[in-house]
Parts: sequence; C-alpha cells; structure tokens
Amino acid sequence: MTSPRVRLTYLAPAVLLAGLLVIQHGYADTIIPVDQDRFTSVLLDTDCQGQTIDGETAQGFDPFNSMVWIDQQCAKIPIFAFANASQNSSIGPSSMSAFANAVYSAQSPGSVLASAISNFSVTFELPRASLLRLNGVLLGDGQVLGVETHLELTGPDGTTILSKTLSGPFRFGEPTEQSIDEVLPLDPGVYTLLGRALAADAVDMADDFIAGESAFNFTVEVSILGDLNGDSVVGILDLLELLAAWGDCPVKGECSADLNADGTVGILDLLTLLANWG
Repeated sequence: MTSPRVRLTYLAPAVLLAGLLVIQHGYADTIIPVDQDRFTSVLLDTDCQGQTIDGETAQGFDPFNSMVWIDQQCAKIPIFAFANASQNSSIGPSSMSAFANAVYSAQSPGSVLASAISNFSVTFELPRASLLRLNGVLLGDGQVLGVETHLELTGPDGTTILSKTLSGPFRFGEPTEQSIDEVLPLDPGVYTLLGRALAADAVDMADDFIAGESAFNFTVEVSILGDLNGDSVVGILDLLELLAAWGDCPVKGECSADLNADGTVGILDLLTLLANWG
C-alpha cells in the first residue's frame, strides 16, 4: 500500500507544472504594495502526542518561500498523522505570483484534529487605469468536507471583482482542478488579492484513513491601460499598434489592444487609450 505521505505529496509538483505561467517582462511599474498577510500554518492534535503547532509568516514584500511540516507517530495506539503547508510567492513592480498547497493525512483508532493552511493576501494600489491579467489553477483532493481553495480580488470599498472557490468533498485520488483565465480593466484605486489553500478535519476514527489537499497556482500581470508597447507611456506608438490590431481578436483575452476585454479592438478601446494618453 502506498504510504499516505507519498500518495498525497506527489500532487504538488503536478499542480505546479499544470499551472506554471511565464511572467512576461517589459510592463511598467504599475503595482504599489500597501499591505500583505502571507503565512503558512499547520496543527495536529491526537491522542498520541497532544497538540503540535508550527508556522511561518512573510516579512515585508520580499519573496516568501516557506514549507512547514509536523507529524505524529505512536506505535502503541497506533497513530500516524501529518500536516504540511507550503508557499512560494513574490510581488514585483508589475506582477505577482504564488504557488501554495496545504495537505493533511491521518490514520488512527482515536480522535484526530488536523489543519494546514497557506494564505496569500496582498493589498496594492493602482495609480493609473490598468489592465490586470490573472491566470492560474485551483486544486482540491480528499474525501472529507474540510478542503477548500479560494481566490478573490476585491476593489475599492470592498467590492468583490472576482471570486473563485473549489471545495470538497472530492473523489479521493482524483484531484479536481479549476482553471482561471481573466482579463480585467481596473480603475485607479486600492485592491486586495487573496488566495487561500485550506485542508482540515476533526474526527473520531475507527482505524480509517483520512486525507485532503488544497492548492493554488497563479500569476498576475498588470499593465497601464493603453500602454501596448510597455514603455510606461501611452502615446503615438500605442495608438499605431491599436489601429493595426483593429477588428475581432483571434482569441478573446489574448489581444493586447483589446483594452475592455470584449473580444474586439474598436472605438471603445480607442477612446480608452486616448483617455489615458501621457
């Protein structure tokens, strides 16, 4: 029988590869970080060793690379349980990215409380009208209810702009994925991007095996609305590029001159570019 540890943790590299997106360079400095709350946390409470807690918190806006792991094993009961949370995230002048997962597994005839969470929350200001591109994937696995992956973007006054949630129970061993591909024109203002991977359960077991995993992987790219060539200025070169792309986009969301993300480069995009001139 495959060990619980091996069976679950193989999913993390798979999610990373499935959702890995290359950050394109050349965008202007458009993101001004305001606040952040990035952390990993794990907890186990069993009849074997009682409660054990561990965690790490990001300091400032530097890249955050964290992995916390705790396990409990007791041959007399017998008990095997572990909880793992990890996160690799970064905040750049015009992009943000994060890969995070939370995993737990337990097998015991007694009671087990297990919790793992990886949290990414960044508040940032957009000083000019901008175009935000968000690509990624959410993943969940496990036969219990306490598995949830959540991604949310809120704007000024707490308005929800985007909200995606993937929650259990799932069919164990057959991970469920939800892809995200969004292009969002945004006004100047303060925004918060939240990603949370949570896997938790509290049970009295009869020698059953329980397990769960939650993960997300995303990349955000922000450009000044109308700055099509990435030179930090909306001007004649951008206007010429927009006119050259006039008409329907071959693929909706993949046409940089489609400033309002409606699938067509037209008069509305031209007016938007002119409104952001300079």
